[in-house]
Amino acid sequence: MARQLVAPTKGNLLRLQEELALAREGYELLDHKREVLINELYRVVSDYARSARLVNERLVPALELFRSAAVRLGEERRARALTPEVHELEATQVERSVMGVRLPTVSLGEAREQERLGTWDGNADLDRSYDLLSRIPEFMVEYIQTAMSVRRLSSEIRKTQRQVNALESVFIPDYEETITFIRDALEEAEREAFFRQKRVKAKFGRRGVGEER
Repeated sequence: MARQLVAPTKGNLLRLQEELALAREGYELLDHKREVLINELYRVVSDYARSARLVNERLVPALELFRSAAVRLGEERRARALTPEVHELEATQVERSVMGVRLPTVSLGEAREQERLGTWDGNADLDRSYDLLSRIPEFMVEYIQTAMSVRRLSSEIRKTQRQVNALESVFIPDYEETITFIRDALEEAEREAFFRQKRVKAKFGRRGVGEER
């Protein structure tokens, strides 16, 4: 530990005691913030894993079904299946704050029903692939927003952890050591002043006795 280089005065002692109290209060607040963020991270990671699983559960079978269906499609129908009419989905993003960390929440508008090539061609595999793919945007949005939340929370937790460590391992011990040094120095100065005062009194006492004689 490295104490601060300050003069051992009562004024500095009072100032450092106030600053130490603020440092301890800051440590408690940051420690609480860290715990809240960690708990939120656990929850978001769970949502992230769930959304990733849902995307894989639908995307992989959908692609396999589409590949199976494409084998039975002619070149023209395969090209039509691969280039469907695209309708944009309206997305709305809002943010919520968790201990100052802004986390995104995205909601999608209602999707428009698209023409299905498989329905007209009697291709059941193509229809099933469309069904599986229809909810992919919803799961992808959740996947992306939870991934962003995980990144922001992780970054803020690391930052908060560094601040907690600095207060716990450096600043607070330095304040405590400096305060102890000043108290010891002031107590030593008071003892020396007390003994000097006693010596002065004893000296004047002996002089008074000699004058009476």
